[in-house]
Amino acid sequence: MAQTGLIGLAGGCVYLGAGGAMVFGASSGVTDLLAGLLLPLLVATLVMMLLNAALIAGILRLSGGTSLRFAFLHTSRDGLVLYLGYGLVGFLFVVLWQVERLGPLSLLLVVAPLMLAQWSISGLVEERETQLRTVRTLVAAVETRGAQRRGQGERVGEVCEAIGEQLGLTPRMSEALQFAAALHNVGLIAPPERGEARHLTPDRARRIAEHPTRGVQMLQHIDFLEESRSAILHHHERWDGDGYPQGLAAERIPLLARIVAVADVYVALTWGRDRMPPEQALEIVDARAGTHLDPRCVAALRAAWDRGRIVDRPRPAGPDLPLDHDAPEVSDLMASGVPR
Repeated sequence: MAQTGLIGLAGGCVYLGAGGAMVFGASSGVTDLLAGLLLPLLVATLVMMLLNAALIAGILRLSGGTSLRFAFLHTSRDGLVLYLGYGLVGFLFVVLWQVERLGPLSLLLVVAPLMLAQWSISGLVEERETQLRTVRTLVAAVETRGAQRRGQGERVGEVCEAIGEQLGLTPRMSEALQFAAALHNVGLIAPPERGEARHLTPDRARRIAEHPTRGVQMLQHIDFLEESRSAILHHHERWDGDGYPQGLAAERIPLLARIVAVADVYVALTWGRDRMPPEQALEIVDARAGTHLDPRCVAALRAAWDRGRIVDRPRPAGPDLPLDHDAPEVSDLMASGVPR
């Protein structure tokens, strides 16, 4: 209620300050409507939208430590079309009521575009829910492989989000990163790991090296994952060029893939069989900057940790996977030329 009141008060003051008029008559011309109504109303609408985004960003910052810039950009992007749409509806309402002198009949004429706007918003929300259900289903399939996988995609996503905020990703890239983090191991579904070997045999190394490509093949017909697929394909590339599946090096590796790689290693160290304290895991990640991992992404991980954006939390209880391909020592073995 307080937020709505502040936004309304700010909008009214800005409208008047921008020269907005309070009364229009049938003699009002196009110039009067543009200068005295439409332009001030658009300015007021933009200010209301920005203030709304700033207030929400402040709430998220205080409650969860989310970056102000990150939250502000996301909220602004989601609210821009909505606010401008309602601003134009308000313009139409004033014209019908005061200029055309339709009075209460204006309400009936304005209801239709409002319902259309609501229907459009509902459609976007429903589409988003469908996307999330698709991702959750695929994640659940990955996590059936063992207790170590339960919640791992979500955990990698949390770390990726913190790194992305630190790097100043756009909202669109941040969304693609979240999908990539959740699904980066989806290629392990087909086929699942067999046996209980605890060593990197040539056969197992070959199947590990194939899982990024298998994952992209599984997701190639899901349109909303288009910008996530390159991160899924390349999240096991190494900064020194000794990764897989294509041996890309340095900045030839897509940025989102480099972020997932750093988050993957950190989560593997803090969730694996030899679970270690975050501080120790961060030291290991730091030491791999410039060889295994992108130095800039590693620095962003450390900065996000220092800011309190990465909170340690326990992994679900249960037996571990015999071999965690995300562990840094496995990456080194793969890079050393284990037959594939």
